[in-house]
Formats: sequence, C-alpha cells, structure tokens
Amino acid sequence: MMDEKIIAGISYSIVTPATEEEFAQYYHFRWEQFRKPWGKPLGSECDEYDAVSHHVMIRDNIGQVVAIGRLHHNSIEEGQLCFMAVSRNSRYQGVGTLLIRRLEEIAKEQSVQHLVINARDSSIPFYKRFGYEEIGEAPTLFGQLKHQQMRKTLTETARIRFQPKWCTELENAWYETIPLSKAMGIRVKQYTGDEFQTCAAFPPNINLHGSMFAGSIYSLATLTGWGMIHLQLRALDLGGEIVLVDANIRYKQPIQSKPNARVQWSPDLQNQLEKLKGKQKTLLKLQVQILDEEKVCAQFVGTYAVIKP
Repeated sequence: MMDEKIIAGISYSIVTPATEEEFAQYYHFRWEQFRKPWGKPLGSECDEYDAVSHHVMIRDNIGQVVAIGRLHHNSIEEGQLCFMAVSRNSRYQGVGTLLIRRLEEIAKEQSVQHLVINARDSSIPFYKRFGYEEIGEAPTLFGQLKHQQMRKTLTETARIRFQPKWCTELENAWYETIPLSKAMGIRVKQYTGDEFQTCAAFPPNINLHGSMFAGSIYSLATLTGWGMIHLQLRALDLGGEIVLVDANIRYKQPIQSKPNARVQWSPDLQNQLEKLKGKQKTLLKLQVQILDEEKVCAQFVGTYAVIKP
C-alpha cells in the first residue's frame, strides 16, 4: 500500500512495507535512529511484536526513508505506537504529522479505542498537539533515556471534544471582545486538531429574503479562520496577535436553515506558523467553507497576519 502526499512542493510516499527490500530499508532506518547511537548491533532493533504489527514508512521524492512508525495491539481495545522517528533533516516539515495521522487511521480501521505511546521527554510537546495526554512514567531506556507514557482516546465523542477548555475560552474571548459574535450566536461546533467547525444561530442573521445576511456569512467565516489560528497558537504555546489582512468570498447559494463553517489545518500551515518561533511575523492563508447543514454555500479565502506581542 502506498499513498502520495505533497508538502511545501516535496512529494512524500507513505508506504506499508511489503517487499524484502522495503523491510530492509525500514529496519535499517530504525536501527540508525534507535540503536546505533547507543552502540547496539544490527538486529537489536527488532522485537517479538514486529510479526504481528502494522508498519509505516515514509520516503521523500528521491526515495530516501525519512520517517517510520509501528502500531501493534496490547488488547482488542488498546493499540500502541512504537519506534516513531523522523530523520533530522525532515523534522518540522510536516512529515511527523503524516506519520501519526496514517497510524491513527489504521488504528481506527482496526476498531482500536485508544492509543498509547512511550514518548521521550523531548517528544511530549509534539504528541500533546495531537491530543495525547501524559498518564505516567514509562521505562527508562539504556539507563538514562527517560520516557513518559501518553494516551489518546479515538472514539468520535473524544475527537469532537478535543481541548474543550480551549474552545470554551475562545468562545468567551469572542463574546467579550467582539459583541457581534454573541449577537449572531456563533459558537464552536467541533475541534479535532486538524479541523475546526463553528456554527451560528439562524434567526438573528435573517435578511429580508428569509436567508442569512451576506455580512453575517462573512463574519462567521472570518472568525472561523481566526479561531483555528488561535487554537494552533495555543497548541504551540505561542502568543501572537491575529489580524485579517486580505480576504475574498464567493457566495454560491443562500443559507436558509443551519449555518456552519469549517476550516482544515495542513502541514504547510503548521510549518508556516512554527516559523513564528524565529521571527516577528508570519502570514497564513486559510480556506473556509460556509455551509447550510452539509451543503456548501460560500467559499472564503483569508490571509491572516500573526504578530508576536
């Protein structure tokens, strides 16, 4: 099985190793990442779970292995991620996001209810961004490499309620600083880490034709894009002022029932936002869909500036 993804103009192949050559590449990369630095021999990177695990490998556009990971079952309900690694030159490029999302997709297909991982201390912020929570200490490897066990529930309910405290704080910030948002009845509908959805009350936003005001649609879209960036800043523990600097919207058909909006977060946007760690300002271009229930009625494209305080 192979899938192609493009990040910042570079094509990556997400592979389930199947041939002898692919497994040789996979295990050699694992040894280089996890055993070679500690002076361990070839072969020490394998264990008894490999034969009953699902393996994922990512290669770049010249065929080099840049990331690997493994999923195995601890029980019917619990899966465990192991040997998660991204090559040094490919870190902070969105490759890790591709890896963890693919393994989570596989886990869901196998009806896994929650995932655990023993994460190095340096990797904990990464996994927290995807909804994993620390639940206790894990074994220390080689007498000095400390780990923490982390856990994430994969049920639909937990996915919808990802970071509920942040979402409540966001709604309160809107209502306190932008009174129009409260008058429109705008609230957070769903946040998964990769997707953010909002909704608005229909009655306060009806025009004389019995459909939603164009201005209300624009406001809902603007706040949805703004809200997604706000939550991603929280995930990175970064501060910043978010300002809409350019936007356009295309109205396709009227909204006459249940207005809502959604926006997707991508590895490219993540890379751009992380650049804020090293400079004063960055620009993010988001595409927001505005819907009536599940019918897309408008398309909004907004460019937001994020400026360090």
